[in-house]
Amino acid sequence: MDVTNTGQRAGQEVVQLYVRDDESRLVRPWQELKAFAKVHLEPGETKTITLTLTEQSLSYYEPLLHNWNSEAGTFTIAVGSSSRDIRLTTQLEWEGGTVTPEMMPASPWPTISDNEQ
Repeated sequence: MDVTNTGQRAGQEVVQLYVRDDESRLVRPWQELKAFAKVHLEPGETKTITLTLTEQSLSYYEPLLHNWNSEAGTFTIAVGSSSRDIRLTTQLEWEGGTVTPEMMPASPWPTISDNEQ
């Protein structure tokens, strides 16, 4: 994801990535912070930020198994500067097991037009 400072002064931004399990069989938080990066930008500067999701990012503690579990299903991925300032969203279909590039959206940081389809 590219972050650009459109202002006239140097500044910093914290890019935050949240995950929501849309169909969890257990009660889970509405969204969970799973990755973040702080970036310093000069006026007009653009930097590319990469945030990584792992199987653990999609997992929860399963009391019946006494272990961590990642159930298959649809997850909403949201990116913003805070939990109340979400700027990009996409959905990820997770089949369980190890995340492979084929399971990820074509672009992990879609444009607004990608979300409108």
